[in-house]
Amino acid sequence: MKLNHDCIRSVMLAIESNLFLDIPLEASELEELTSGYSNETILYTLLKLEEAGYINLGKSLERNRLSHFDIECITWDGHIFLDTVRDNKVWSQTKKAVSTLSSVSVPILQQIASDRLLKLISGSNLP
Repeated sequence: MKLNHDCIRSVMLAIESNLFLDIPLEASELEELTSGYSNETILYTLLKLEEAGYINLGKSLERNRLSHFDIECITWDGHIFLDTVRDNKVWSQTKKAVSTLSSVSVPILQQIASDRLLKLISGSNLP
């Protein structure tokens, strides 16, 4: 399965907006909160976000298969990622910067977004 960068951002923004302290967010709710992504894509994204250390998940197994999971919290690194890619202008410029490449990792996307954000903050003209 391919990791969808737009889905990562959409899922993280949806989690941030709908997660409350000590009240886990059911993964099944994310399909309604993010448009255009299949349940399978969202679930895969959640598993990868947990692997990357951006979120913590609570998982239930049934017959050795994932049957249900909840998003418990966004980690510090997850908040840093969100603060870097939240702005639509920054995200648009980041995607444009990598549009000619066939593959870009999430840490590279985050670095490019961070560079764009710093240029915007300093008032520099962007290429």
